[in-house]
Amino acid sequence: FGKFDRDRRRVLDHGVRGEGTIAEVADGSSRRGSAREVVLTLDVEVPGRPPFRARASVFAGQIQARDLVAGRRLPVLVDPDDATRVVVEPSATGLPPAR
Repeated sequence: FGKFDRDRRRVLDHGVRGEGTIAEVADGSSRRGSAREVVLTLDVEVPGRPPFRARASVFAGQIQARDLVAGRRLPVLVDPDDATRVVVEPSATGLPPAR
């Protein structure tokens, strides 16, 4: 968990802001209280880069999870050194990152 937490913290602190459009939604394997992990496949757009596809996971309650549907746009942060590391911006969505 240490390296994962450091990588996620770096993306949250220094990530490039962009927008992700949900392409696919899948259930993850983790739970946090009544919230479950939701794995999102996103088509990501970041200024200065060509669009790309990436995955991000969030914890969502049952009501929040119903709003995570294909076509929904979400604010994201992308690691400036590794575009495979994408985090859905928690301050804008209220959804904490899962991994």
